[in-house]
Amino acid sequence: MKVENIVNKLQGLLNHDAAKEVQQSSQAQKAAAQQPAQNVGAVADTVSLSSRSRDIARVAEQVKETPEIRQDLVARMKTVVDAGEYRVDSQDLATKMIREMLMESLL
Repeated sequence: MKVENIVNKLQGLLNHDAAKEVQQSSQAQKAAAQQPAQNVGAVADTVSLSSRSRDIARVAEQVKETPEIRQDLVARMKTVVDAGEYRVDSQDLATKMIREMLMESLL
């Protein structure tokens, strides 16, 4: 799975949460507008992000900062393959493939 796909999905979740919060804030402003004139000066516009939105934003930023190709791992694997020492555990591979497919379906 490419990093950009994860970032897009995380940003989609973040945008969805932000849209909900803006809608709630808008509803609060409408309710405040309907208050008597004496309370008009007491109402302040506020926007607050949920902890989930902040967490998603933090994770999205970390994913953006992570290089798509980790050269240190590539070099190490190249050495192992060139030496003929690379072995694949088919059971482990199948488990990881299924886990990744399930994770993709959740996102």
